[in-house]
Amino acid sequence: YGAVCLDGTAADFYYRAGTGDGKNKWHLYLQGGGWCASLNQCAERTAGDLGSSKFDSTYMNLSPPYMSSSQSTNPLTYNWNAVYIRYC
Repeated sequence: YGAVCLDGTAADFYYRAGTGDGKNKWHLYLQGGGWCASLNQCAERTAGDLGSSKFDSTYMNLSPPYMSSSQSTNPLTYNWNAVYIRYC
């Protein structure tokens, strides 16, 4: 859709489908990363994960406590659709 990272690689996101009464609810997480304050800082970021998706894995375990699919760990959104949007 035209969104790219600083180095031109495609922007990434990870998705887990919701289940049961959570299948029509959404939990979106935007990875933090800040910004680059100069052209040099932006150029330096192209070599790491805050400026590129080339080293990203195909799959991501969406299980930190705030995205856990365990009802006991995350009673509010455990069965919601979960989307982790990468910063790059």
